[in-house]
Amino acid sequence: MADHTTSTERSQPEADISSLFSASRAPSPAQLIPSSNKSLYRNTVHNLKNQQSAACRPILSETFVFPVFLLAGLIFIPVGAILIATAEDLGDVSVDYTNCKHKQTGQSCAEFVEDIDNQVQGLQCPCEVDFDVWNHLEKDVTLYYKLTNFYQNHRRFVESRDDAQLMGTNLKGPHEDCDPFHSAFDPNVNETLPVAPCGAIANAMFNDTFQLECVVSETESIWVPLLRTGIAYPIDKQHKFRNPSGDGSLRSRFEGTTKPPNWHKYIYELDTENPDNNGFSNEDFIVWMRTSMSSTVRKPHRRIDHTHQSFVNGLPEGRYVLHVNYSYPVTGFGGTKEIVLSRSTLTGGYDLYIGIMYCIMGGLALCMCVVLVIVHVKYSVVKRKKPQPQGNEPDLGASFGHLATREQTPENN
Repeated sequence: MADHTTSTERSQPEADISSLFSASRAPSPAQLIPSSNKSLYRNTVHNLKNQQSAACRPILSETFVFPVFLLAGLIFIPVGAILIATAEDLGDVSVDYTNCKHKQTGQSCAEFVEDIDNQVQGLQCPCEVDFDVWNHLEKDVTLYYKLTNFYQNHRRFVESRDDAQLMGTNLKGPHEDCDPFHSAFDPNVNETLPVAPCGAIANAMFNDTFQLECVVSETESIWVPLLRTGIAYPIDKQHKFRNPSGDGSLRSRFEGTTKPPNWHKYIYELDTENPDNNGFSNEDFIVWMRTSMSSTVRKPHRRIDHTHQSFVNGLPEGRYVLHVNYSYPVTGFGGTKEIVLSRSTLTGGYDLYIGIMYCIMGGLALCMCVVLVIVHVKYSVVKRKKPQPQGNEPDLGASFGHLATREQTPENN
């Protein structure tokens, strides 16, 4: 009798277990909604899942799209023309010094800096280039350097940096993205040390230096005063580049690191005259680390000091001499080097790209307007030529007359 249990007794524990699990299960959102609002909930969820919620769904007919394209064309083309005219009005002065000659030996500086022995010793090639400024340049003149065929936007080149190190927080543990420029041998201490700053971008930093001389007469000339600061974006200098914190000199704070392989100075020697413009806060370094989006690299290098009496109103026309300490090799990758004297505007320096793109987009918008007009006229003519049925009811006899004729044949009688 004890071995034979009824089915009711056997199912009782199973029912208790299932009720236990069902009680512990959290209710769904739909179960928490009162029954009076469940229909509203179902409709809302259904509309949301099927993209039927209330939204602006304009009908893209030709009468709606045509004014949009027309307005875009009428706005973009004048804006592009204004940008192009503004850029052309800057009156930039460009001086190519790629193949300037050594002042003493007459050797091409491009060949001089490509020599391995000169690179190892860190020798520079002093040279001079004469040029003329034909038109007076208004104040706020900036001296830019320009490199061609230099692809700063290459993916691996752009990624080869350590932003944490540039903020001064990860000085001696460079990120693996800096490889192979994350550590280097330092002959001064005879050991391998982490590189600061690390990465390919910092290692390839531009290092030519310039002086500008204004020739007043055959016996008189004036050195144009150049400012090293005010060329970097404030957001970069204040938030993206900081020297390591701590007591002591800047050199002591960079102790335990070495310079990049291609550098001839340590990071704390970039501007020893101005402590606020030294180390990671050096504006030449900050400007270089902001990579260019094209193969032509143009970056601000110096500002003309317009507080000087001779240059209060800008850079006067006349003959000038560019003195260059040539160090940066470019012929190895087929590039060229220039300096550019230009003024800054609300849209930046000399740049035709933005203006040309505005004109192209405006022209495409007007072309779309012409296409829409042609399509609209063509289909309107076709619609007018199409015969319209007479009366309110369709003529079924013409459509089904063959059926009536078929029913009257002898075979169907």
